[in-house]
Amino acid sequence: VKDLDFGNGTRLFDAVAESMDMLQGVQGRKVVLVFTDGDDTSSRVGRGKVLERARAEEVMVYAIGLEAVYFDGVRQ
Repeated sequence: VKDLDFGNGTRLFDAVAESMDMLQGVQGRKVVLVFTDGDDTSSRVGRGKVLERARAEEVMVYAIGLEAVYFDGVRQ
């Protein structure tokens, strides 16, 4: 079996948490829009903590998934 390297890890939850940090102090509706091509693979912050914080701080989080197709390690 050949080991495939698909690039860098995805720190999705860390990115959402950082976005919420940047929204602190903003008045009105707070929205984080995330574009991602994969599952979180290496965040330091867990999904549960991010969701809990989004609820507590009334931040709406929308995620748009982008499909990446690989064949033998090469993006198609």
